[in-house]
This record gives sequence, structure tokens and C-alpha cells, in this order.
Amino acid sequence: MKNTTLVILHIFISFLSWSQSIDPQNYFPIFEDQFNNNRNVWVNNGRSAQDLSQIDNGTYHLECYLTDDGCTQWWPHFDLESNRDFVISFELQWLNPAEPVSFDFEMGADLNETQSYAFGLRSDGYFQFSQFANNEWKDIIPLKACSSLSANKKNKIGIKKIGSLLSFFINDVQVHQSPFGDFQGDRFAFVLWGKQQVWIDNLKVGYLHNLTSLIQMDVQEKINDWQKKDEFEKTMDYENRVNERSREKKIIEFQDNTIARYKILQARSTDFSDITIGAYDADNESYLLSSKTLGPLIVSVPLTDAPYFKNNFSNLQFRNPDFYIKDNQFKLAYFDITGPNGRKFFFDSKEKLTYANTNISYSFQDIELKVNNQENTGKAIIIEENISYGKSDVDVNIPKSEKNNAQTFAVVIGNEQYAKEIKVDFALNDARIFKQYLEKTMGIPSNNIQLLENATFGQILDVLKWLTDITKAYQGEASIIFYYAGHGVPDEQTKSAYLLPVDGNSQNTLSAIKLDEIYGQLSAHPTQSTVVFLDACFSGSARSDSQMLAKGRGVKIKPKSEALTGNLVVFSATTGDETALPYSEKQHGMFTYYLLKKMQETRGNIQMEELTNYVQKQVAQQSLVINKKPQNPQVQSSLEFSEDWKKVKLK
Repeated sequence: MKNTTLVILHIFISFLSWSQSIDPQNYFPIFEDQFNNNRNVWVNNGRSAQDLSQIDNGTYHLECYLTDDGCTQWWPHFDLESNRDFVISFELQWLNPAEPVSFDFEMGADLNETQSYAFGLRSDGYFQFSQFANNEWKDIIPLKACSSLSANKKNKIGIKKIGSLLSFFINDVQVHQSPFGDFQGDRFAFVLWGKQQVWIDNLKVGYLHNLTSLIQMDVQEKINDWQKKDEFEKTMDYENRVNERSREKKIIEFQDNTIARYKILQARSTDFSDITIGAYDADNESYLLSSKTLGPLIVSVPLTDAPYFKNNFSNLQFRNPDFYIKDNQFKLAYFDITGPNGRKFFFDSKEKLTYANTNISYSFQDIELKVNNQENTGKAIIIEENISYGKSDVDVNIPKSEKNNAQTFAVVIGNEQYAKEIKVDFALNDARIFKQYLEKTMGIPSNNIQLLENATFGQILDVLKWLTDITKAYQGEASIIFYYAGHGVPDEQTKSAYLLPVDGNSQNTLSAIKLDEIYGQLSAHPTQSTVVFLDACFSGSARSDSQMLAKGRGVKIKPKSEALTGNLVVFSATTGDETALPYSEKQHGMFTYYLLKKMQETRGNIQMEELTNYVQKQVAQQSLVINKKPQNPQVQSSLEFSEDWKKVKLK
């Protein structure tokens, strides 16, 4: 293990229940080796004066002869996009170390080895994580004991990157997490420090995404970049270049290129070494080949060639695999087989499909180019151009339910364009998509949902009366959902919170609707449950958090909590004087995005407790990562509903 200087960093330790195992559910291979042969052509395979590096009995055998230095074995080159979620795992076994020795898995090194990371493991049960930069190693995770690390048995080592966190695993136990930035290079290595021998086996590197998701992400990123108007591009030229027809052509071009690239990765990870031969079917003139990883493979071999094929099977070479897509995975479609004298045979699944036959939903928004808001400033005219690209992933593939929630009623309000206040970015999209989830995913009839876009004072009062009339008529059998995205305002004197209609004024609470009165109307009559979602803050700041609503106010106000009655639970986007922030990339409020994301993932089959726990955690983490500001959603319920609300199901 290197001598390092301890650097104290802020380490996030968060043992996520879904990441306690290194084995992923969604996985696409980038680089794999079971070391049954040297098909990946490992560098320095053989003995030198300093070390030994060779494939040996189905493992990769490394030995270092140096006493006071390290021996480095660089991996064969492959491309890993470290901005994607990924996993790296392998098995490590020390061969009877006489004394504690250290082994490093070095990753993300640049060509000149000026920057890299190292996951260090010691045979006496210690690990650490270090970064090399500015010509020195610094500890990110200082030397730490690990009881699951063994000197005498195989150890399963793993690193999993999800979002901005890197998780470390030893024998399927998550031992630590650390914040992570992108790799600076694409070189990886095993490093043995001091005199020792190790075996490496079952090396796997892959993305934590299924195939369709990877293709979607790649194509969408390329299209969104292609759609951008260049600084030096005239508007007329842009409109000629970027239109629906040209974009369709680009989608096909980018899609074909992306699939070809992933086919190359799949081919590199395809191992033919465990293929065995079965009995010959003379009637159909074919052999059945078997593989644990590839499954059964029927190869057509003419009767006259059958003895040659069988007698030379161990010397056959399997090459040039091709693939088709089925069930969100690559399936083997074709490969050729070459004998010692050049005689060729072929495996052909007869299902050689292209990806164009498979349905892919891309989340692209209509191309928009708006030239408006011309402001004459003397000699120059300033033109503001608004161009939108790319829908959010939660705006497409909305799950559909056969259930009919005929006794659930909802009001959905999205207030974005204000007459006297700055706009609330994405509030209309929040409301429109939330309404679609209520209707499609939760099975609420469209007649049971009232969607208000840019609602005025009078319109909000009207829908509140409608809900009151509904609860009265249904005599305790109705369930109510109230959703609001827009401005909230506080009363500076009383600290009471208000919803602000689009015709309201943040400096005059008489033009706003008091939250306490809304809760009172929603609780006026018994209900099965009344759930309120508020993607708003009540501190006086705007969603952009760049200015206050009231022009003369220089500080935020912490609103007071309102008393709740009845079967009422309120899920708010913020706590205290925080701001309800946007997730600009997803074109939603941060709170609403993760609310919709969980509804999408669970198809609406979720209890309120699980939903709130997920949204609170994701928003609290991602608001710091993306917006660099805290945002902590909170839940309030009435006293009589303090436990029962947790079991309320949205669907």
C-alpha cells in the first residue's frame, strides 16, 4: 500500500438498500474476461525480470518479484464513459502471502499517468481509496479495517458508480461510499506492491443500464446537441438545417451508429471458449452446440463435413459475431466458424433483425424557435431566442392502468405565467404531466379531474368549492387529491402561507388564498383520504431562486405550520424558508420530477410512506448536487391521521 497523506474529505455514507450487492439487475457488458484463454491479449503476458503475467488454468496469474517497489499490469484498452452508471467487479486471491501485502486496482488513469484513482486492498484485512493528482497520492478513504477481506480465499471485489456516488464492495458487502467525479483517463491496471502472487478471475465491466436505455440516452444526447443553434448560425440557416424531417434522418443515423458501437462491445465480451459439441443430427445435417453463457446453438454442417467438424472441434475458431435485439438484450444472430485448413461453417439464427424493427420511444420535444421580446435600446435591438430541446424521461412511457378509480377526485393547478410576478419555470409541464399520471396510471376518470392552467383567484375558489361539494355528496366514500405548482407567498406579519393566483400580487395577501382556509375546505366533510401535493415554497423566493417575489423584501421568511384536521396529509416540496427549486434538465420542479419518477417506476402501486421516503431522499440529495442548494420536502398530517396516512395507496 502506498504511503499517503491523509486528506479529510466530506464522505457521504449512505447504505442504500438496493445497492447492498454488487450484482446488478440492469447490466450491459463493456469488457469481460473469464481468462479461459488470452483472447483479450493482455499486455506483457509472460515472464520478465520483474514480474510474471500469464493466463493459467482459467485464471489470470500475476506475480511480482520486487521487494520494495510495485509491478503494474495494464489492462487491454476499452472505452468506459464514466458519466454513465457503471459496475466493475473481479475475483482476487492471494497465493499464501508470507506477510501482509498490498494490491491496488488502479482506474481512470490518463495516458501520462498524471491523474488516477486506486482501490487498495491489503491481505491482512484493510482497504483504502486514493487519488493521484499534482504528483502525489491523497487518501479519499483512509486505511480502514474490513473483516470480510480474506488472505486465503477468493475475494469478490466490486465498485459501483451510481449518480455522483462511488460504492465499494468486498465479498458482496458494501464497505464504503464516496463522492465521485469523472475519470480523467481510460486506463486501468492491477498493481502488486512488494513480493507476492495473486490470481484474478471473472473480470466484468459494464453499464448499469439496459440496452434500450443506453441507446436512448446516446441518441437523445446527440440529437439535443445537434439541435442547438450555433452562436454564428443565422436563424434562416438553422431553420433549414433543423426540422422534423431532418431530425428523423439524424435519429436513424445516430441510432445505427450507436447500435454498431454497442455491437462491438458485445462482441468483445462474447466468449466462445466454453462451447461443447453434441451428437450430430444426420437427418437435418446439423450439430447442436452448447454454451453456459450463449445457450444452445444449432450449426448447419453438411453430412460430408460432419466427421471433419467433430474431429477438429477443439481447433475451430469462432469469429465475427453479429447480434439482433430481443427482450431488451442482444441475442446472438450469426458467427462464422473456421477450421484448421480454412474450411468455413456458419451459425445463423435466421432472426437477423435490425433495431428499426424494435419500438424505441425517444423523449424529444417539438422543435421550437421563438424570436420575441424585442427591446429597442437605441441603435441596437436585443432579440431573445427561446429554443426548447428534449422532453423529460417521466413525460414519456407513462404507465397505463386498467383500474377505474371512480371515487377518486383531483384538482391539478399549474401556475407559470404571472401578471405581476416572475414566471415559475416548468409549472405548466408539472401540472399537465401529473394530470396524465392521475388519469393513465392511477385510473382516475378524466371527468373526475379538473386541470387549471395559470389559474386566477376566482378559478381556484371555484374548484375548491367543487371539491367541497364532492366530499359532501359522497359522504365519506371519496378520496381527494389536490396538486399545486406555482408561487406561494408568506404574510410578513402573521407568517401564514398563501397560494398565489396568476392575477395576484405577492405584496398583497388579500389577492392570494390562505393555505389554512384551503385545508379547512378540503376537510369540511369526511373522506377516505385527502392528499395534498405542493410544489411551491412559502418563503417569498422564486423557483429560480435568483430573486425574491416582493421587490422590497431582502430576506426569506419562514412560514408557520398550519393545523390539519380530518384524513388529511400534506406533502410539501420544502421545509422552512427553503426554495422549491427546478430540475431544469428534466423540465420539471425537482419535487415533482421525483414524485412522477416513483409513480412511473412503481406503476402507481405504492403507499404514501414509501413514496414520501423516496422523494425526500432523492430531492435532498440531488438538489445539493444539481442546484447546489438545500431542499428538503416535508410531510404533515392531522393528528387523527398520523399513522393511517402512511398506508394510503395512490392507486
